[in-house]
Amino acid sequence: MVHMVALETPRPRRELSDSRMETSFRFATLDDVERLLPLMQDFYAFEQLDYDEVRQRRLVAELIADQTLGRLILFEQSYELVGYMVLGFGFARILRSRLPAR
Repeated sequence: MVHMVALETPRPRRELSDSRMETSFRFATLDDVERLLPLMQDFYAFEQLDYDEVRQRRLVAELIADQTLGRLILFEQSYELVGYMVLGFGFARILRSRLPAR
C-alpha cells in the first residue's frame, strides 16, 4: 500500500524567473540526513504523529545503510531538497519496526 500526502509547509518559497524547474531524484546517502529531518518533521506534524528526532535520525540512517530494508528517494530542484519518498521492503517507518514475514 502506498500513501501519498501533499504538504504545504510554512517554509518560504523562492520566486524564480524561469517557471521550467527541473526536478531530479536520487537515493539518499548518510550525508543527506540533516537536510531530510525537517521535511520528515513537517510530515509527522501534518499526520499528527509523535516525532522523536533522535530516533528518527537513527531509523533514517538504518534505512539508508541497509538496502534490504528499502530505499529513501530524495527529490531536488536546483539542488534544493523539496521532497522525499520511502520505499520500504517490509519496514514500516511509521510503525517504527519491521513487518512480520508472511
